[in-house]
Amino acid sequence: MKGKKGVANWLLLLVVLGVIGGAFLYMGGDVPSYFLSFTPTPPEQLEVQKSCNGVQSVKGNYNSIDRFKAGTDPAGNITIISPIQKTIVDDATSTTLPVQTEFTALAHNNLGTPNANYFAEEYNFKTVCADLDIQPKLSKAEALSTFSAVNTNGVTLNANSSTGREDVSASTSYTAKLTLRSPSDACASKYGSVLACEYDATYVTSVSASSGLNDEAYPVYLSHVLGGADQWKTMYYSGELCNGADDTIAIDYETSASAGSVTSAINCTWLAVDKDLNADSLTVITGIYDEDNNLIARSQKSQAVFFN
Repeated sequence: MKGKKGVANWLLLLVVLGVIGGAFLYMGGDVPSYFLSFTPTPPEQLEVQKSCNGVQSVKGNYNSIDRFKAGTDPAGNITIISPIQKTIVDDATSTTLPVQTEFTALAHNNLGTPNANYFAEEYNFKTVCADLDIQPKLSKAEALSTFSAVNTNGVTLNANSSTGREDVSASTSYTAKLTLRSPSDACASKYGSVLACEYDATYVTSVSASSGLNDEAYPVYLSHVLGGADQWKTMYYSGELCNGADDTIAIDYETSASAGSVTSAINCTWLAVDKDLNADSLTVITGIYDEDNNLIARSQKSQAVFFN
């Protein structure tokens, strides 16, 4: 409505000037030169001048805050993506921004290079007519404080020992429960996590999501650390796991005809999804790898399920 009123006022001004100029011509005189040289101010500039008293820019000060511990400084960068591209350093010299403008940014990222120790955060803000403090609340990223496996009986804690390994038979299905606990004042999962399980196809024919997980295919470029492993299975954990919260998930696996004769394992690695910027296009990436297949996952931790 304000924009339409500004245009109407501008048009009214032109009409008034035309009437005055016509009166000069009617009376036989020349139109004064200051009428011919007058250039009206466009309505969008009139609007800015009206609302900000002619101020065209303000200072933007970036100061990120720890989501769980307000006195802790994440100390990183924020990259403005739109409508301009600019990086602001945390607690450093302020940057100049146009007034009355909406901005889209990614906090805790420097033009496609993730900052350390915290999950990146998409952050939108708008300048007005005064200097602005840009203060996103960021979640610290830490590994699971508890990541353990329980055998199919639901009681025995799985371990690589004679009493801890799951006793299996050939060509049989089993379920392993995985207990999760997040660290205090931090997150082991902010945007979800990928559970990547490696196994030896000689002894395991399949691994799949049971409870608390979804079967989703993700590329995995990790090196195998489990002896004999030649397969990857990826599953997805949805949502946050933060500040001491716990959860239980489960995987199903089926043994092969060769299982039961030797000790083997399924080794699962927790990879917390993060956000990054494509360094070429400055578009937001949400995943465990960037555009060049560099690992950006946070909060990595592994747990094996042993059987014989």
